[in-house]
Amino acid sequence: RPAEPAAPPPPRRVDPALLKTEEIEAALAKAPNDVERARILVERAKRELVAGDREKAIDSYRDALAFETTNAAALEALERLYRDGKNVVRLVEILEQKLDLAKTDGQRLEGLLAIAELYENDLGDLPGAITRADAAHGLQPKNAKPLQALARAHHKAKDYRAAIEALEKLLRGETSRAEKLETLLRIASVQENDQGDPEAAIDTYVRILNEHPQHKAALDDLARLADKTGSWKAKAKILEHKVELAKEPRRQAETLVELGDLLAVADRAPEEARKHYERAARVFPSYPMSWRGLEQLSTWSGDAARAEFYLEQRVRHTQDLAERARVLLELAQFRAVTLNKTAESLAAYELAHKADPTNETA
Repeated sequence: RPAEPAAPPPPRRVDPALLKTEEIEAALAKAPNDVERARILVERAKRELVAGDREKAIDSYRDALAFETTNAAALEALERLYRDGKNVVRLVEILEQKLDLAKTDGQRLEGLLAIAELYENDLGDLPGAITRADAAHGLQPKNAKPLQALARAHHKAKDYRAAIEALEKLLRGETSRAEKLETLLRIASVQENDQGDPEAAIDTYVRILNEHPQHKAALDDLARLADKTGSWKAKAKILEHKVELAKEPRRQAETLVELGDLLAVADRAPEEARKHYERAARVFPSYPMSWRGLEQLSTWSGDAARAEFYLEQRVRHTQDLAERARVLLELAQFRAVTLNKTAESLAAYELAHKADPTNETA
C-alpha cells in the first residue's frame, strides 16, 4: 500500500513589522486568514501615519476592523485619531465597538459613560446620553458616576423630576458625607429655581440641617424662604438653631417655648411641641410659659389631671403677684368646672385674693 502524502506545512506566520513597505500588499494577498490580514493592515496604517498620511492610515485601520472587529490596536488607534480630529460621530462608533472588548462591568460602565458624555456635550443628543448613562447605572446601581450623568442630562433636558430622582438615588449610593451634602444642596436649588417649589426646597434644607446643623448657607436660604413663604417648617428649624446658640438658660427656654407654640397646632406637630415645652421646663423651671404650653396640650388631649398639675406649676413659677392671682383664678375655675373639686377650687380662689386683694374676681 502506497504511503499517503504528507500534509502541507501550515503557512508560516509573518511578522508584519519585518515586512518591507513594498512587500505589504503581497503579504496581504497571501495571508491565510482574516486575523493575519488585520495585523498586516495595522502595520500598514502605522507606516502611513509616520509618512504623514493621516487619512490613509484611518482607512487602513478601518480595513483592519473589517477583517477583525475586535482588533485592539486598530480600535485604540482610531479612538486616538478621531479624538484628535474631533470626529465625534466616528469616535462614538469606535467606543461602542470597544464595549465588546470590555471584560468587566467596570470597564463597560466607563465606556458607556464616555459615550454618554459625547452624546451630551458634543452631539447635543440628550436622549442618547440618558440611554447610555442609564445602561451604565444598570450595571452598578450604587455607583455615583452614572447617577451624576443622569441627573446632569435630565436637568439639561428640563426634566427636573427625573433629575431629582437621580440625585435622590445618588444619596443612597456610594458617596461621602460631603458629597451627600452637595447633592442635597443641588436638589434644593432645582426645587426652588427650576421647579418653582419653595416648599419642597424648604423640606430639603431641613434635611440638610438635620445632618449639618451649623451649615450657614442652608440656614440663610431657609430664613429667606421662611420670609418669602411664611412656612412654619422653615421657622421651626431656624428656632431649633437659635435654641442651640442661646447661652442663657432663660433665653433658651423662651426660644423653646416659641418653638413649641409654633408647633402646638393639630395639623403641625403637637407631640414635638410637647418635647420642646418639657425641655424648656427642665432648662429654666421658673419660666411659667413652658408650663402654660404643657397645660394647654394636656387640656386638648383630655388629660385633666396633668393639666391641673401644670397649672399648679404655673402658679408656683409666676413671680408677679398680680399675674399669679390671675393664674390662680384659672386654676380655681378649672378645678370647679372640669374636675368638680369644689374645696380645692375655693382654696385657689382664696390664694388668688391673698396674692392680689385688688382682683375683683378673686
